[in-house]
Amino acid sequence: MSEIKLHEIPKLLVIGIANNVVNMAMSVRSWPSYIRSPKQLSIDLTLLNYYQFHYPISKQKTEKKATKLSESDLIEGKTPYFTFDKILKKISPKPNSIFVDIGCGHGHLVFYANQAYRLRSIGLEVISSYVRVAQNLTTRHKLKGLKFIQKPFWDVNLGQADIVYSASTTFTKESQKKLFEMAENLKPGAIVVTLSYPIESKHYKIKSRFTGRFSWGKAQIFIQERTHAKAAEDSKPSNH
Repeated sequence: MSEIKLHEIPKLLVIGIANNVVNMAMSVRSWPSYIRSPKQLSIDLTLLNYYQFHYPISKQKTEKKATKLSESDLIEGKTPYFTFDKILKKISPKPNSIFVDIGCGHGHLVFYANQAYRLRSIGLEVISSYVRVAQNLTTRHKLKGLKFIQKPFWDVNLGQADIVYSASTTFTKESQKKLFEMAENLKPGAIVVTLSYPIESKHYKIKSRFTGRFSWGKAQIFIQERTHAKAAEDSKPSNH
């Protein structure tokens, strides 16, 4: 297991304190969301307790290294519930729609989409502890319609997804390309939500674009709809 170097400690303390201040501010604004879904508060407090006091940074570094992904692909940030509520208000999903969070982290959006909006929710994550803890919470609270998968999104068939969310701001060019390829294989009518840049495809139209607040600051949010079945579109005879 890799050890934290002495000179890293002050920097990590400053980052930790800053993150806690930001997260506390976002939590205050998220109270209306907890009123909508009281069980979410219990889930979030359990997650906070575990990751603050029982999950050492050294273990996190080891698990991230084991994924063999770039640091850029593994940068973590949090989407607050008030921003997520704004996104889903524009989408107006029907209950039991399939929601997928790419790189779900601790899984808070996956739990919240399931509890507050009655969506069938799937979290994709490559950090083993994140998936294990989320699965344990699902079992402890006897939650239905939830699934956490320890795989990168390009190794999962998302063809039946209704809504795919990707906080993709820091993705590498390679991961962006894989994200666009994944989007091409979704069904017509599927919604893809990305941050900072839209899906580059003739098969998608932007339904809404606006600025939202996140744990790292503000970012552009793109809500895009799959408009055509790729196979039908690409099988049209050419004019040559």
